Amino acid sequence: MKHPILLAFLVSVVLGLVIPHSLGALTSPPADFTLTGELGGDEDSFGWSVAPAGDVNGDTIPDLIVGAPSNDAIAGFAGRAYLFHGPFTGDRSASAADAIISAEAFGDNLGISVASAGDVNSDGFGDLLIGARGQDAPGIQAGRIYLFHGPVSGHLSAPQADAMFSGSEFEELGGEVASGDLDGDGVSDLLLGGPRFGGGSDRGRTYVFYSPVIGQHFSSEADAIINGEFNDDNLGRAIAAGDINHDGIDDLILGAPKFPLDFADPGRAYLFYGPIFGEMSAAAADVVFRGEANNDMFGTDVAAGDMNGDGLADIIVGADQLFNDGAGKAYLFLAPFESTPILAANANGRLVGEVANDNFGHAVASAGDVNGDGKDEVLVGAWDSQAGASRGGRAYLFFGPAAGLIPAGAADLIMSGVITGLRLGQSVASAGDLNQNGRADLLVGGPQFLEGEPGRAFIYLDHVVTTGIAGGAPPAAGGALLAQNFPNPFGPRTVIEYRLDTSGRVRLAIYDVKGRKVRTLVNGAESAGARTAAWDGRDDGGAPVARGTYFYRLESAGRDETRRMVLIR
Repeated sequence: MKHPILLAFLVSVVLGLVIPHSLGALTSPPADFTLTGELGGDEDSFGWSVAPAGDVNGDTIPDLIVGAPSNDAIAGFAGRAYLFHGPFTGDRSASAADAIISAEAFGDNLGISVASAGDVNSDGFGDLLIGARGQDAPGIQAGRIYLFHGPVSGHLSAPQADAMFSGSEFEELGGEVASGDLDGDGVSDLLLGGPRFGGGSDRGRTYVFYSPVIGQHFSSEADAIINGEFNDDNLGRAIAAGDINHDGIDDLILGAPKFPLDFADPGRAYLFYGPIFGEMSAAAADVVFRGEANNDMFGTDVAAGDMNGDGLADIIVGADQLFNDGAGKAYLFLAPFESTPILAANANGRLVGEVANDNFGHAVASAGDVNGDGKDEVLVGAWDSQAGASRGGRAYLFFGPAAGLIPAGAADLIMSGVITGLRLGQSVASAGDLNQNGRADLLVGGPQFLEGEPGRAFIYLDHVVTTGIAGGAPPAAGGALLAQNFPNPFGPRTVIEYRLDTSGRVRLAIYDVKGRKVRTLVNGAESAGARTAAWDGRDDGGAPVARGTYFYRLESAGRDETRRMVLIR
């Protein structure tokens, strides 16, 4: 079995809190923590969807939710969703998640979408939304969405949800879920996507259910229904909310990427100012955004955040260019908006993928204020990037306001997947402030499509961006930088990466918990640069060592660094 190795890691020393684009990107710092899908069985696509969960257990620390829509623990492709309570002090396995929510039946794809529902019942605990686009009970591929009131813990089945929303045949309700306060009552409302609605036309629909809501409902009972304009629009594939016009009420942003099955079209995004009620066409939107070129898939994903710090939520739209062999783009539109339609070519920020067919813009998010300058950042995924490995994927962070034309290679932080099939960047999100220091952290999914391999979700704390080093200050001149081994825990093989600022003698060795040297991996002169060393769990004599905790120590240029790892075989 192949094991993913550590994200490639070439880190620049950063001065101050803001890295101007002219200084170049930080490239592939190690994740601070890794969440790993369950082992065994077929691919589970853990990390296909990731999201901040809010404070589900009431301890004031943000929690995280991750979807694995192909998990087969219940039945083939049934799916699961996993809740992880903060704080995070180490790597975690999905099998040890604080709550595991399993699908009803074969093919449900539960976890294809996950989101915080906010506190819909006003009890002080965050609530969860989980989509299962393939659920067949209401009709073939009708789909279902489940609402769980916090706190939740242990193993749960989807039918135990506090509210359940069912689609119509082939609608695939649950392809996307989100929340926002669209009526200004201080309570989050539910935003549900049915991107295949239309009886074969795939125009798509989006539904708004105003809270509170409990029990079983059909999508047709929603307080507001928005229909796609054209065949194959897939309206509702992407949904976000934010207060765009600064009236204290969240507004609704929808993506309609327009698959090129009916006719060529750039795709669209739509803005509806809240509150909204009744049934209407997307054409009735307050503002319409149009892509640049035919088959761009403009509207693949949408997000909202305040990128220029003016108090208004701005809009991010992804266009992964899946069907026109482009490199992919992401667009930033700064509020307020005084006219419609608005062309993507006139966006305030245009972020352009590195190479053709990397699917840059497939996932976009507001990362929150990562660098502490009062502006939100833009986070973009490119799951098909080949930069680190075949379909290893990449994710890019651009500091707000992210204005002008910015090549992805000039992003302020680049995270690369360097194992075949990892597909890092399939999902991206702000993780909230996990380490409670007043700045936002990052969450990036890599669902790992290789059969039998678990997917992963990676947590990057803000100090990766502000210092360029996970877990500490920049190394002194002439020093070395030691990364966390990956995978960890591991068995039977793990990879250690380190960087030398200057050439010199290097010693990298493994020790047990009693301080006895187990294995010397490196001992000799090396030139400056990034290096890797692998350990197969054997001692210097070639004998397998016992499972347990070990330490690896790097000595170079008068500097010693030590990290811990766990061998589980």
